Amino acid sequence: MGRWSNSNCRRTAIGSLPFFLALSLLLSDRVARAQDYPSRVVKIVIPFTAGGAVDFVGRAFSQKLAEDLRQTVVIENRPGADSVIGVKYVTAAAPDGYTMLLTTGSMIATPLVMPNAGYDPFRDLMPVTQLVHSQGTILTTRPDFPAKSLQELVALAKKNPGKFNYGHTGSGTPPYVAAELFKLFAGIDIFGVPYKGTNNILTDIIGRQIDMTFSGIPSVLQFARAGQVRAIASTGVRRTSALPDVPTFKEAGYEKMDIRGYYGLWFPAGTPRDRIDRIHRAAVNALADQALRKVFEDGALEIVGSTPEKFAAFLAEDFQHQKSIVAQLGLQAPK
Repeated sequence: MGRWSNSNCRRTAIGSLPFFLALSLLLSDRVARAQDYPSRVVKIVIPFTAGGAVDFVGRAFSQKLAEDLRQTVVIENRPGADSVIGVKYVTAAAPDGYTMLLTTGSMIATPLVMPNAGYDPFRDLMPVTQLVHSQGTILTTRPDFPAKSLQELVALAKKNPGKFNYGHTGSGTPPYVAAELFKLFAGIDIFGVPYKGTNNILTDIIGRQIDMTFSGIPSVLQFARAGQVRAIASTGVRRTSALPDVPTFKEAGYEKMDIRGYYGLWFPAGTPRDRIDRIHRAAVNALADQALRKVFEDGALEIVGSTPEKFAAFLAEDFQHQKSIVAQLGLQAPK
């Protein structure tokens, strides 16, 4: 009986060898694939034109990300259709960790104001990390605009309803939402002009083709300091050290004009978790770089570097917040 039992155990052990060998090979293959990733160029898609705040964040960040990954990281601008073209390009990309999206929270709001956007931000994309958070957006006018302060601008707009315009980068984006909230709270009538990117808007403001816009601080800094545009007020909760002479809307009595955008990374749905984790680790390491931190801090951007789980929770909360704003304003995509 005992001899049979020992023999049976030996047979069982021998019979199990193929299973354990296969399991070992499978695990080794997974480890090898994780270690090999990324083995080729990684693409970061930005759904706006070059030169804006999102592009500023992407290009500064991608350089440090490439160093950590020891692989080439390229920026690809795919603007158009209120950023929908670039977002949908990423949602349709292979979920292999080589194509990611870098954009603002407008990506969450766009389907709320554009039912035919063609994507679901929670179903079609996977959050990686929130990179940075802005200190606000700046109301900027052409340099020869008659009003030199927020109070003067409101008074002038009230005397001339429908006369002045503002440039924006798409329905649901911070410039659009900020302008529409400003219209509501100030009781003024200004109309929107859509553009593919902030850089195009600022070019036309400098060229005196349009009157004003709300733009991210990084994209407007050099022009405001050079006097090419006039920075009127910030939507932040406090003045930014980047433009300390520019007052906040809150100082002028607009308590609810608190609009601070954020910038994050997403992968297409179905991307393997180990690749999401690898990019997250690389992003956190990049954000810890002192040179990059200074670049962002000088641009009035606050470092975040959240985990995928924390970013997902933040996005769910932000969706409800933006949904309430859309309902409050009755926002619809411009025809």
